[in-house]
Amino acid sequence: MPRRATPLDSDDGPQARFALALRRLRDEAGFNAKTIDVIAAESHMPRSTLYAALRGARIPTVPVLAALVRAWGGNQAEWLIRRTETEAEIESLRLQAPPPADREQSAPEEKQRTERRSMTRRGREVARDILRDHGDLSLAEIREPRPEDLMVKSWTDENILAHLRSNRRYDDPSYWDVLRRLAGAPTIRSIAWHSSVTQAQAARILKGAGKDPHQVASVFNYLIVQAALKRRLPEGVALTSES
Repeated sequence: MPRRATPLDSDDGPQARFALALRRLRDEAGFNAKTIDVIAAESHMPRSTLYAALRGARIPTVPVLAALVRAWGGNQAEWLIRRTETEAEIESLRLQAPPPADREQSAPEEKQRTERRSMTRRGREVARDILRDHGDLSLAEIREPRPEDLMVKSWTDENILAHLRSNRRYDDPSYWDVLRRLAGAPTIRSIAWHSSVTQAQAARILKGAGKDPHQVASVFNYLIVQAALKRRLPEGVALTSES
């Protein structure tokens, strides 16, 4: 299946304009234009290298450019001149860039913002994957952790347990379902026996209908301990969401 073209705009710079010009050359070749797969096979070049030229990721090397232009019926001499002019434009823009001292003033803040966005996005994705394996993704409070909870470098079962513990939803059956699955899905009879409540009381609590706070806390504590054991967390580890 052909790759989806990376959106480019001429205002994105000389590399983008060069890539757009290559795309136009390909389009002008019409329906008979050779595909990247065919060009790669004929020129013995990696497909990724050829695609990079069309994405504007870099200025293609002379052999890569020659393979593309030859396949799509372009004038190789003209394209080599255009390539040289593009490289000169890139170098000119580099020389016009602010001095390193000016860039360094804003670099730390921008780097920090970028890292925070990346960590938050990665934290949400990993948290969703873990919860998809363990429980019901309809529970919004667990599916979408608080922003501060997402600022961890790696999400583990320990982090998920910490989130369940700090965001208790005793009246939500889905909450109990996730916690029970993390604990190894013990039977209601086992939960009741270890929590010192009746089976009827344990069943009501797991349905989010527990009325006695002491009974609810007893069931909750048993499941949390079992979940920690099932996840093989070190003894005495703090169930917090901090990394």
